[in-house]
Amino acid sequence: MIDFLQAKFDLDDNWYSFTDWYCEKLELMHKGICNAVYHPDEIDAVCEKCNISDGVLFCEYVSAAKSELKSMFLKALAYLDKKNKITYQDQYKFTYQLGERTRGYVITDCLNDDVKDIETAVCNDMNEEYNLSKK
Repeated sequence: MIDFLQAKFDLDDNWYSFTDWYCEKLELMHKGICNAVYHPDEIDAVCEKCNISDGVLFCEYVSAAKSELKSMFLKALAYLDKKNKITYQDQYKFTYQLGERTRGYVITDCLNDDVKDIETAVCNDMNEEYNLSKK
C-alpha cells in the first residue's frame, strides 16, 4: 500500500473523505457501489446489475472492504508521516443546515479526542449490553 500511495499521490490541500480517497484519488473502489449500501433502494439495483444474489452479503462485503482499506490506508499514511515523506491531519467534517437555504460544513481536528471518547463509550456500552466482546 505504501508504494501504491507514493505512486498515486497527487498532493493538494483539499479535504477528502475515505470514500473520496478510495474511489476518486486512488481508484480502488467504485463510488456508486460504495455509496449504494447507504441507500436501500440502490442496493437491489447494484446487485442486479452486478449479478449479486444476496444484498445483505453485498453490504457486509463492501463494509468489510472499506474497513480493511481504511486500516491499510491509515497505517501507510502513518508510516509515510514517520519517514517525513508526507504530513497529514485526521479530521472530522461536520455538515450543518441553517434554515432552508444555508448549508455549510466545518472541518476540524479540535474535536477528535471528544469524538473518540464518545465512540469508545458507546461501543463499550453496546459490548456490555449485547455481550459483543464474547462473540
